[in-house]
Amino acid sequence: MVSQFCTQKLHELSSLVQFHGISMLVFCILNLVFSVLAVVENLLVIYALRTCSSIPTVMKKFFLTLALSDLAVGTLGQPMSVVFITVMLKMKSNGDAFARYICIFDIANS
Repeated sequence: MVSQFCTQKLHELSSLVQFHGISMLVFCILNLVFSVLAVVENLLVIYALRTCSSIPTVMKKFFLTLALSDLAVGTLGQPMSVVFITVMLKMKSNGDAFARYICIFDIANS
């Protein structure tokens, strides 16, 4: 099942990279910028929540879980998407089939 999913995803992204290479490169750059911003800003939110005493405990836990989940996306999801698209762009230029090996890691981003 994973192999079939990876083959389908690889075919879709190959055609996307084939016809929209520059757009995918811009997407990678924007994703990296937003990843750094997400990490920095969510670390600031976590620090602010730890030091603030006027927010009720339930709301503090709610905001903390939101910040932690967004921090996880900024540290794991967005960089893995950039790596996968970069490998696809490299595969387009070299004709290499390395992207099939990292497709399993990108399943969570779909």
